[in-house]
Amino acid sequence: MRPVPETEMPVTFAMHCTRCDAASVPHIDFTIVHTWAVQHAVHNSAHTAYREIHRHWRTAPAD
Repeated sequence: MRPVPETEMPVTFAMHCTRCDAASVPHIDFTIVHTWAVQHAVHNSAHTAYREIHRHWRTAPAD
């Protein structure tokens, strides 16, 4: 397995709430997804844990 080359797909960020499985839309600007997580926490006070998702991976056949 290897990262998808940036020429194929730019690195994007997304935040995933581990309490309810809600997630931000992927975006190349981390501040956008960070703001989503903060707003989600404000509206859902028990939702305090998030996972950052930031790279796409692809499996490749063995050479």
